[in-house]
Amino acid sequence: MKITFDGDLCKITTMIIANDKKEGTLCMTFGSTVSISVASSDMDAGTWHRRLGHISEMGMKAMLSKGRLPGLKSIDLDFCEDCTYGKQRKVSFSMVKKSPKAERLEVVHTDV
Repeated sequence: MKITFDGDLCKITTMIIANDKKEGTLCMTFGSTVSISVASSDMDAGTWHRRLGHISEMGMKAMLSKGRLPGLKSIDLDFCEDCTYGKQRKVSFSMVKKSPKAERLEVVHTDV
């Protein structure tokens, strides 16, 4: 696809699909007989789960009941590995018993 801006016109082409007129920062489409789509309507629950930042199944069911998830009929989430990794706790480093130093400057820590 090729998008060209020429003065106040914007052309979107593979073949010319639409001619647009630029008004400020917006492009207004006119004379288009072809539908332009940018997303597939075949959405599954997993796609919505990832798009919504790995929302819980209960949260998705609430959104579905309010009609906020177009193209989705039911919520049936599979195992999500990313959610499992995100809920794991970080284990701190084990504490190494430090022995007191006998003399000053016996151990020196520097940033090289």
